[in-house]
Amino acid sequence: MYLFLSWLLLVLFLFFACFFPRKTSTLLKIIGLLIARRFLIPYVSIPWFARDKTYVPVNSFFQADIEAGFSSKTFDIYQNIQSGDKRAGLDDHAKEQIHYIMEEHGCGFDEARMIYNQKCMKCNSIDPKTGRPIDPKAVFFS
Repeated sequence: MYLFLSWLLLVLFLFFACFFPRKTSTLLKIIGLLIARRFLIPYVSIPWFARDKTYVPVNSFFQADIEAGFSSKTFDIYQNIQSGDKRAGLDDHAKEQIHYIMEEHGCGFDEARMIYNQKCMKCNSIDPKTGRPIDPKAVFFS
């Protein structure tokens, strides 16, 4: 019901704004669009129209990660499954990058994960060997 009313309100405001530009004030147009936007946001999935989301849930689980080969003796996901962990699995973007590194370098999961983490550290201006910032203006307290 609200969706229909908001669409109707939006169409009416756009109609009056286009065909009677002098009779419809700018403030009235803005208020109408803001009201329509409030009701339309939950139903529209356009990225620039939706609200900003800082967290996006991951779609996979630990079982799928084990089947894809993203586990080792040092990074044992099997313990999470045995303990009944209901969290989502590993990050999809990181899994894609690690899988690509495994294929390109012909290495195992642990080595590919190390290479991926070193690349991430370099991108964030951190020395992968020492773990310290590369920024010359950085101040260290010991």
